[in-house]
Amino acid sequence: MPDLPDLMEEVDLDRYELMGRLGSGADYDVRAAIDRETGRQVALKRPVPQAISRKQHYNIEERTGRMIEACRRVGPTTGVLCPILGYTGRAVHDHYFQD
Repeated sequence: MPDLPDLMEEVDLDRYELMGRLGSGADYDVRAAIDRETGRQVALKRPVPQAISRKQHYNIEERTGRMIEACRRVGPTTGVLCPILGYTGRAVHDHYFQD
């Protein structure tokens, strides 16, 4: 496994080049991207656009916040969880995702 950062950090989405949609579920939309700083393939996960446009994404964001905190507590190298390399502040990112 390639070296991963020890700590999650707040990131700017412009750091990532979108490559396409990987999938969508009840709560999250997932896109493939390339990290322009490292060249790594990453997945970007966000609340589904429908929840955002209907202002129903607050519970999803709360769960995401709890997930980030849990990952901070157990660390990035448990071998069980997919590492979270970064996160953005709470905002509508429609312009980036071209919604």
